[in-house]
Amino acid sequence: MDISYVLNSKVFRREAEIMVFAEADVPYLFEENKKMSILNQQVNNLQRQLIKEKKDLQNTVIELKETQQMLIHSEKMNAMGKLVAGVAHELNNPVSFVYSNIFSLEKYIAEIIQSYHELEELISKQAGDLTATVAELREKNDLNYLLNDIVDMTRESKIGIERVKTIVEDLRRFSRLDESEIKQVDLIENIMSTISVTRSEIAQKNIQFNLSAPNRLQVECYPGQLNQAILNILINAVDAVDLGGNILMRVATDDKNVIIEVKDDGCGISKEILSRIFDPFFTTKPVGKGTGLGLSITYKIIHDLHHGNIEAVSAPGHGTNIRLSIPGKI
Repeated sequence: MDISYVLNSKVFRREAEIMVFAEADVPYLFEENKKMSILNQQVNNLQRQLIKEKKDLQNTVIELKETQQMLIHSEKMNAMGKLVAGVAHELNNPVSFVYSNIFSLEKYIAEIIQSYHELEELISKQAGDLTATVAELREKNDLNYLLNDIVDMTRESKIGIERVKTIVEDLRRFSRLDESEIKQVDLIENIMSTISVTRSEIAQKNIQFNLSAPNRLQVECYPGQLNQAILNILINAVDAVDLGGNILMRVATDDKNVIIEVKDDGCGISKEILSRIFDPFFTTKPVGKGTGLGLSITYKIIHDLHHGNIEAVSAPGHGTNIRLSIPGKI
């Protein structure tokens, strides 16, 4: 709105200069200035409110994005768990069948070999003319080698199938889809199944892996989620160490908590990066190699779900030590 003012004034001219003197109502100007100050303050308040709302919206968008990615990752892990459990279940029957047959085969082969030796002895005693023929057949067909090799093959096959049975059982135990709720489990058994899942990666890099833990340790926890948290820590440790590196895992207890430590002698982490490793989507891996969710999910599993604590100690060139602690009872 336009406002007009009427002022008493006089005009003076001195050579090329013109001077104008005007009278104004000072209290009125002060009142107008006051109104303008109030309007300016209101505008500033609105600007601050808009900035705050903008930041709130940005934070909400970030939280929604994190939640979406967490849900996607959770669904992937759930699907993978179902797949692992399904594969373990499907493998269990044929593996058990082969396992049983190998034991029977080993027994039958032993009986055949024993019968053959008895026949040789009988021939050598009662049919002297055939003794040379039997020896010739033994040498021609290299029976000494075959008999020994058959025994070795059955023994090695039995060891191999026992290993397959252990892997299947570890996969079934690791998935623990039937244990998604809180329950009491043997933590050491859980950890052993998780280590088994990473054994191939450990072997590929010739890593010296050492576990210091009691034989058994009953803990109330969410077994499936805790397995996932431990797996994430182990995978990060394996990625961090060089060929022939070392990883030490320690499980212990104090008065109230269960403590799980994973220490590696890898490249270590700088102070700047260390403060961000549990942030969602933060990763130092190349694009396509990591989502930046593993340690973030581990933090939520330990801190939010188990009401525990997780901390990392590291320095460049001195490896990394991740320490998890959860209450003995939740």
